Amino acid sequence: MLQHVSRAGGGTVAIPAGRFVFPTTLLVPDGVRLSGEGSNATILALAAEPSGELPHAGASPNERRAAIWVRGNRTAIARLTVVGNARVNWGVIAEHPDGLTWLDGLALEDVRIEGEDSRGGESGAIRLQSVIHPSVTKCELHGRAPLFVSGVRHGWFVHNRLVPDSRYGGGAEGAILGRNEPLSQSVFEDNVLANPVGGGPQVRRLIWVSTGRGSVNDNLFLSNRAENPRFSGVAATDQNVGETILLESKMRYAYFGAPASAATDSVAIPASAPFLPPVAEDGTPEPAAPEYYVVVVGGRGIGQVRRVARREDRRFVLDSPWRVPPDTGSKILISTLFARNLILENETFDGMTGIQLWIGGWENVIARNRVARERRQGIYLYAATNPIAEQMPPTWNRGIGILLFNTVEENQVENAQDGIFLNSNNGKAPVEWPRAIGNILRRNTAAGSRGFGIRATSGASSPLSVTGTVVEFNVVRDQPVGISLAEGTNAGVVRRNIIYVWDAFLLQQNPVGVQVLGDNSKAAENDAEPRLR
Repeated sequence: MLQHVSRAGGGTVAIPAGRFVFPTTLLVPDGVRLSGEGSNATILALAAEPSGELPHAGASPNERRAAIWVRGNRTAIARLTVVGNARVNWGVIAEHPDGLTWLDGLALEDVRIEGEDSRGGESGAIRLQSVIHPSVTKCELHGRAPLFVSGVRHGWFVHNRLVPDSRYGGGAEGAILGRNEPLSQSVFEDNVLANPVGGGPQVRRLIWVSTGRGSVNDNLFLSNRAENPRFSGVAATDQNVGETILLESKMRYAYFGAPASAATDSVAIPASAPFLPPVAEDGTPEPAAPEYYVVVVGGRGIGQVRRVARREDRRFVLDSPWRVPPDTGSKILISTLFARNLILENETFDGMTGIQLWIGGWENVIARNRVARERRQGIYLYAATNPIAEQMPPTWNRGIGILLFNTVEENQVENAQDGIFLNSNNGKAPVEWPRAIGNILRRNTAAGSRGFGIRATSGASSPLSVTGTVVEFNVVRDQPVGISLAEGTNAGVVRRNIIYVWDAFLLQQNPVGVQVLGDNSKAAENDAEPRLR
């Protein structure tokens, strides 16, 4: 039996080939590296019989027990297998004992994790809680949620095999699951979800990043895919489940209204504003000021976005100066955002939606992805507004979500309800400024959709909700409506697209090449001719 593998002080613990049983959770302190002879040779297994109370992470004794708990900085686990059992709900947890301090530096390479319990709730193989510079590479991760991140900066998650395991209850919300905390400057590349050959979906999504306590910014999601893809949720439910890649925000904002003053690199909010974000992380559910962005949503300087560098009383200092400073007649939004993420070259098949940017985003790029066989949208960009106030309580799906200057380019979308759909839903809120500005849909291929090839709308008659949408150089084939700028859009440009119909049955239904229903200034130079070849 393996009694102790490390003591404080760091160093490498070399573990030979063989199976080693340990009686309780292994606690890994600062600077310790556990290194085996390979994941097929060295096995660390948690004993089935208890040896006292297992240590736990989290707020209550019922939360987050693991076979290995990483509690220090500059740690590593490499070239071994970790086997848990029903006494734990995670294979490896990385979390500081106080639950607040961020760990710095964790590497897992050639690690296989299996055997943790999956009785529902959030359980799985690896859970990273507030970690900077983590690296998970060439690992095979078995669990309800194979890879769980809740607060990660500068992460590296590459070449992993994710094996869903839902022996009890439903599948996890995502094979790669990001929950609640900030996610920034991290790479998720060439991760493969290994679904079993038969049976129903084991997880609801390939990637789900959902946050309410910070921003998701400057990340790369590249070349992720699934073997035997199947994504869905509860039977007969066709909403909010089955999005293969879902980037979701809480629509949480700290302030909406006119600034009290503005300078070239800052804005100040009025003394009457009811809320100020914490200056720094303080352990509360409120995001710290540097997690916010300032968005000029109306008036002078409209459309500009800047990250908050720091807060000085009611003055928000920005990370770069305005091109055109707003003034006291402008409207500003201080909000967390999905910002400047790259979603590239992923495969998203057989779900409800292929790629979904839900409730807002700024300068994200969705490019060169392959999307097919989706029950609803192939690629879905969604902006929304539910009630407007100076400060919005932290409630999901209530608030303001904007879509500014996102690019959807060179994607291949086949067999969806709508190929590419940009939607701004304003609910009952007034529309005095556009929610979606300057989004570009370029050089995509959309084929065989059952409704629209490419569509932008708010579903309402106001002309100000979706403005400045550019739809150009796309190839759109065999859809009842090729390209539509519909209600709630204005100042759109549709140009130099190729739209055609080969399907003989569809030709009998009088398909439409370009449909312009909004107050759009330009729709020209398209080769749009229904024809049979």
